Amino acid sequence: MFDVRIYVGSINFGIQEDTVKQAFLPFGPIKSISLPYDTVLRKHKGFAFIEYDIPEAASLAVEQMNGVMLGGFSIKVRKFFLFSENFSSLT
Repeated sequence: MFDVRIYVGSINFGIQEDTVKQAFLPFGPIKSISLPYDTVLRKHKGFAFIEYDIPEAASLAVEQMNGVMLGGFSIKVRKFFLFSENFSSLT
């Protein structure tokens, strides 16, 4: 089963959270969005995590948004896994 969380990378530093949300909202209801902020540089770090309410929305967003231009940058969109999920089968 596909997870409901996605990673969005290569986000233009001039883009705000609301713009990211509006770009990904057409794929389904968004449960949460996180655009980590660098307090030293006083701007976001250029990536975001989006959690959808349903797996199909996340899957569709990955399929249709990877490589799309957003604010002049070609964004990278992937499934998001926690480190422990990636290596749980190795222990």
